[in-house]
Amino acid sequence: EVTTDLVTRSIDKLKKTKTRLGTPPAPATVLRYMMALSHAFTVARKEWNWCESSPVQNVRRPKVNNERTRYLTDSEREALLAACKSSANPDLFLVVLLAISTGMRKGEIMGMRWQDIHTSEEQKFTRVHLTKTKNDKARSVLITSPALELIEERRLLEVERKQGKAATGLIFPSAQNPDQPVDLRKSWASALKVADIEEFRFHDLRHTTASYLAMDGASLLSISKVLGHQTTKMTERYSHLATSHIDEVVRSMNEKKFGVQPAPNAAESQSSEP
Repeated sequence: EVTTDLVTRSIDKLKKTKTRLGTPPAPATVLRYMMALSHAFTVARKEWNWCESSPVQNVRRPKVNNERTRYLTDSEREALLAACKSSANPDLFLVVLLAISTGMRKGEIMGMRWQDIHTSEEQKFTRVHLTKTKNDKARSVLITSPALELIEERRLLEVERKQGKAATGLIFPSAQNPDQPVDLRKSWASALKVADIEEFRFHDLRHTTASYLAMDGASLLSISKVLGHQTTKMTERYSHLATSHIDEVVRSMNEKKFGVQPAPNAAESQSSEP
């Protein structure tokens, strides 16, 4: 009884609804609904022989553009971290600091367990081993100061609370259910408001990490490894931020091969004029 026309009209109706934020659903949200429905009909057709074709197959799918590169400026970062530090939620500051300093996804951070953190015998580096990632591929992430120092302080408090026993379980557990991570949505929204930062999502902290790496001269391959991308295709959105590093590579090559540096570009010429 489900036809392509019925699915099309249902999708059009979905596009006109309001989310809990009072805005229409994003194209990606609509697409997820369509993919779920499409999968249901695929199973019905291939495994149960309930239908000969899928009514979703010929429905036009919304165009999704995920190439968002919103990141924190230096002043925004300082304001946000200050707001998180003064938050009533004791977990918010460390979670946000980890997100910026490592590029981990929110789910990866909230799913961290004490037994996932490993320090080398030489005490030269500490890593967290992530087993539950978006692409189901385990990876190891370096944790450095000041986030590392705060984690160690938290570990000592946890050991003290357990009267000398090793810290186990989630690093950021909910007070109501220690097997579930703490809910930071309200405190996160409040911190953004205090810091006067608009149009910014938690996932944009991950973009912030990648953008900082690109502007610091990291290669796209290095950035993709840090973020856990399977290919550099998703990382190419940050390539425009690495222009200064690319320019320096060209300058270095010319200086070594020809003994001179290339002529300054227009922007540099203008800035050097009196």
